[in-house]
Amino acid sequence: MSDSVLESGQVCSVKVLGVLCLLDQGETDWKVIGICTDDPLASQLNDIDDVETLMPGFLSVNWFRDYKKPDNKPANKFGLNGEFRGYRGVEMQYNLGQYLRSRYSFFERYFKKDIEILSSDSDRAISSAMATLEGLFPTPKTDIMDFKTPWSPIPVRTIPSSLDYMTLAILPKSGQLVQMSVSGRIHQQELSSIMDAATSGCQQIYMQMQGLLRDHLSALSLSMYHRLL
Repeated sequence: MSDSVLESGQVCSVKVLGVLCLLDQGETDWKVIGICTDDPLASQLNDIDDVETLMPGFLSVNWFRDYKKPDNKPANKFGLNGEFRGYRGVEMQYNLGQYLRSRYSFFERYFKKDIEILSSDSDRAISSAMATLEGLFPTPKTDIMDFKTPWSPIPVRTIPSSLDYMTLAILPKSGQLVQMSVSGRIHQQELSSIMDAATSGCQQIYMQMQGLLRDHLSALSLSMYHRLL
């Protein structure tokens, strides 16, 4: 992006604002959206969402979809629902992971036998899970892979969309339902058993988390006691 027309092959410094996941004849082709650093708006644009705020309608997927049609090639398709993606959502999820790590200190390290990550089968949900995990379980130096990337992958499992038809939020102590969303039809006779199973699952998770927290606090108290001696 620039307020002036750049020449073909011209090199300029840019600020990256976001990306668009384009599928070009079945292959992923990431389009990076940026603005020239000497552009008058560069200081005000820091994320892809800022573009729509300051320049409504400027960005459109239509050109990226159709620009090969004059060559008698098919229209391109998109991943990530054809949405321009910035960094703020990812940053918020990453910060959430860091907060959970600081709030519940037993999240010291990821162990696959203790922790399983389950996500809805959508790009947005999976990306959110991965960003949260990066903040929650920063990669120890001992786990950095041979090709020196400072990251160690954590598996994210998904529920098929055909089965992921209800989302519940329940207060584990009281069993009070605070939120429910349904993406399909559920027979009234099945609803009661589903609610009972969801409530029981939330309470079991709560009890496990409480047990982990008590064990951690006991170990911490014992350690402080020995230090005082």
